[in-house]
Amino acid sequence: KGNPLLKPEFTDSYEFNIQKSFKNVGFISLELFHRKTNNVISNIYKLREDNVMIQTFENLNKSYSTGIEAMINTPLTKWLLLNTSTSLYNYKLEVENNSEIKNKESFSWNARYNIMFKIKNDLMLQYTGFYRGPSITPKAEKKECFFRT
Repeated sequence: KGNPLLKPEFTDSYEFNIQKSFKNVGFISLELFHRKTNNVISNIYKLREDNVMIQTFENLNKSYSTGIEAMINTPLTKWLLLNTSTSLYNYKLEVENNSEIKNKESFSWNARYNIMFKIKNDLMLQYTGFYRGPSITPKAEKKECFFRT
């Protein structure tokens, strides 16, 4: 079910990044960040009196994310390129429910990689993966997940 009363999310993002390039070897990047999001849009599930579950969206109060991210982009050989990153962060939600504000907080992390194989000058094969650690939502906790393509 849609919600025509949704307000847009707005995020204030503050980042400090240091990057070091290496001749013919790629680069390493380290970033500190803090993000505050207002009017967080979240999936909400409501059980009607006739036992039908309705999924809709609502604006919650605020979320905060503070952490660090490291990234490496380097050719391992002439035909193999690796791009990988990891983020470690603290996530906090302020959830307003019936004029009561509840805070939820968790520490989480994620990692991603992208490996590219050069087969010919104009043909490359790519392998990608992503891991998201356990985290929180306004009503529940998310388990970790991993996918690759």
